[in-house]
Amino acid sequence: KTAKFRNNEILFCGNNLTKFEIIDIGNSGVEIIAESIEQILKFKKATNIKEIGLRVALAESFYKEINEVEIQRQGIPLNILDEALEIARKNSITITGLHTYIGTNVKQFLPFIKAISCLIEQAKKIDTLQYIDISGGFGISYIDDTFPFDWKSFGKIISQKMKFLSNYFKRDIELKLEPGRSLIANAAVLLTTVTEVKRYNGKVFIGVDTSL
Repeated sequence: KTAKFRNNEILFCGNNLTKFEIIDIGNSGVEIIAESIEQILKFKKATNIKEIGLRVALAESFYKEINEVEIQRQGIPLNILDEALEIARKNSITITGLHTYIGTNVKQFLPFIKAISCLIEQAKKIDTLQYIDISGGFGISYIDDTFPFDWKSFGKIISQKMKFLSNYFKRDIELKLEPGRSLIANAAVLLTTVTEVKRYNGKVFIGVDTSL
């Protein structure tokens, strides 16, 4: 808000929130994405929220393939998404969107296409859907451009899929994209000074006087 963004331009998704953070965020007027059933109920109890988006955790095999991580700790697992939708309905909360995060520095665009395809299938259950939101570490080549992220192909395919979803609902469904550091990470050089070199369990650790 300090940067003059309007409430409807701010999308919040977070975990491990305190009661005071939930109250503050819930009353701020920004769009909110809940990452668990428990969080849905906490926002409802604390702020009587009327609309919310849901963060979805895809199949564990999906994350293992991308990041060699077997367990995704954030988001509502697919096998209880229907339960989350029912809890929202019983509490008079309108589900406005679905969101997922797939990992860090993913240099191939196909995992993002797979993720959004999964979201689209789940989105068909939600008559009140307004948007699909996909985020993650869109890959960057820090050293060279041998394998740059293929934004052109990604954009073409994802546009087709969003057109399909809009046609399914017979209204425009918005795509929210969170490019993160891919916008600027390879646009500069970080200069720093090595302050310490230490060895631990056969590995070398280098300390510097700056951070990102």
